[in-house]
Amino acid sequence: MKLKSLSICFLLIFLSLIPLTSPLFVSSNPSWLTGWDYRKSHVINYATGSGTNYQIKITVHYGSGTDGDDDVYLNSHCRTDFGDVRFTDNDETTLLEYFMISKTNSDNAVFWVKVKDSLSSQAVTIYIYYGKSDATTSSNIQKASWNLAGDDFNDNSRNTTLWDTILINGGLINETNQHLEYTCGASGRSAGYESVGNNIFTNVTIQLLVHHHIISENGIFLVLTKTTTDPGLEANWYRLILSNNDDKYYVQRKVSGSLTTVYSGAWSASENNLTIQISGTTIKFFEGSTQRASETWALSSQTCYLYIYGRSGAPAEVGTDWADLLWIRKYVATEPTHGAWGNEETPPASPTNDACDSTTTFPLNLYAWVNMTVSDPQLVADLKTVDIQVNTTGDAQTFTLRWTQATNVFSEVSDTSGICVLDDSISVRVNIDADTDKIAFYFKITGGTFGQCDVKATSIDDSDHTDINMYSNEFIFANFVWTLAESWTGALLVGVTQWNFVESWTGSIFVGVTNWRIVETWLSSINSYVIDWSFVESWIGSINPRELGWMLVEFWIGNFVKLPSERIFLFDLPTMLSAVIGGSVFASGLLLTLLAVLAVTLPCIVFTKSKNLSCVLAFIVMAFAVYLGWFNIWIAIIIGLLFILFYWKVLT
Repeated sequence: MKLKSLSICFLLIFLSLIPLTSPLFVSSNPSWLTGWDYRKSHVINYATGSGTNYQIKITVHYGSGTDGDDDVYLNSHCRTDFGDVRFTDNDETTLLEYFMISKTNSDNAVFWVKVKDSLSSQAVTIYIYYGKSDATTSSNIQKASWNLAGDDFNDNSRNTTLWDTILINGGLINETNQHLEYTCGASGRSAGYESVGNNIFTNVTIQLLVHHHIISENGIFLVLTKTTTDPGLEANWYRLILSNNDDKYYVQRKVSGSLTTVYSGAWSASENNLTIQISGTTIKFFEGSTQRASETWALSSQTCYLYIYGRSGAPAEVGTDWADLLWIRKYVATEPTHGAWGNEETPPASPTNDACDSTTTFPLNLYAWVNMTVSDPQLVADLKTVDIQVNTTGDAQTFTLRWTQATNVFSEVSDTSGICVLDDSISVRVNIDADTDKIAFYFKITGGTFGQCDVKATSIDDSDHTDINMYSNEFIFANFVWTLAESWTGALLVGVTQWNFVESWTGSIFVGVTNWRIVETWLSSINSYVIDWSFVESWIGSINPRELGWMLVEFWIGNFVKLPSERIFLFDLPTMLSAVIGGSVFASGLLLTLLAVLAVTLPCIVFTKSKNLSCVLAFIVMAFAVYLGWFNIWIAIIIGLLFILFYWKVLT
């Protein structure tokens, strides 16, 4: 417990942060569909009985204008082909299914939007998003339609989940040229699609675009039974057809084999929409937008199979005709209406990864820090998660850690190699100010490839806005095998040849070990690391050790002085002498200096009798001893003066 408390204190000093707080900010930032630049809200007014998944028509205009009813203007901020238009639920991000039934580039497009929430008793707000240059349409007639029963026949392949085929006397039916084509090359031939299963046809509109100019009949059947022959031979059905035989539009029913023509009249165009509209037990028939007939449902059940069928009944009425765009949607007699449109909005700013500050070196099995500074223009309460993904050298091993705002919990998201241990009790979120947090991850690496490590930071807010940054070579992962202990005070000469020690520093230090591929920097007052080591070494003062061929040379009289590798033996002489004869390293250095001065100056005194030359040689020897670190310069000056006095008296 004491160690954890000290660790937290160290973190706060190291980061120079204010005390941990939890500001009571509640985000008013709306959610946003990621990647889109603009949106407008729209209210759909309720209608009794409309329920869920009701299809609403919206006409989208490319240019500018006044929004109202089902018309909305996108101010030239969308693609000219309307491929970037999307619709979402009232949570502002859940996409709604839609079908773009028609469009004129750079002018307008007509959409049917499937509103997920119930419109039976309360209004619902939806959103239209636009302004994403690389988006393409996700229009889907089947997903947007009632009971997933719609088909635009555009994929040139029969949807076998929806349709079986009827082929009589050599008639053919194919999806080609983005149509459903009947080919009846001789009299008596017919072909069509019939639904795989039946549906309860109530509160629904069925619309089929029909081209009728060649074969005898072309249209829609609702039949109580499923058949492999001409559906007109069945005993109970409704049908709406165009007849080329007499150029008429027919609405007919058959009940228990008895045929009744509900309506017949000249058809208005050879290509038109045929529509059956059912509300409760009322069934209506339309040619284009014109109602041709209406009556109470006369069949024994409203559970029917749907047929799209073409037939050639006369030698002159043979060839290929087509149908297209079967659109089926919910319908109630009093439909939901359009309410208010909101102003054009742009997305709120995303969170920002401001900085990544990490412990410079992560030794093997040693806990250390990666600290993310994250800001959010919508204030820190809007942050949702902050992740760091650590990649060891060459991406050989990867693990991901996460902080979650809602629970203030640190967790491991992934660690497939099992090389990370997160201490979630020491890891901490520290609030800097209203819009900035420091998220500090405290963990150790227990395996993997040694060397430079990258950190990928991902911050996400409550609207799923994201900021991702890669911090290359953020820290070094290294291995140490230190087993001995050393302690220094004052000006010392020390030689360590195997790097076998534990280190604990006070003050500002810098350690560089090239062959270990490690650089460590400490700027705090105290920093202690122990990795399966038995002792701790303390250094006081400003130091700068350097590695020389796996031999450490250290010397303090303030700052470290590094010797060339060929001087290492001379540098270590005081230590070696101290180990042999006992006593301090300083005394051994002083003794070596005196012996060296005598060895150089005595021959000069004996052979030349020159006091000047002797004094010069003595000072050279002492200067070299200072350079080697055998003792400091003040002692050298004192000894030098004594030698000058001694030689001067001897020679005079």
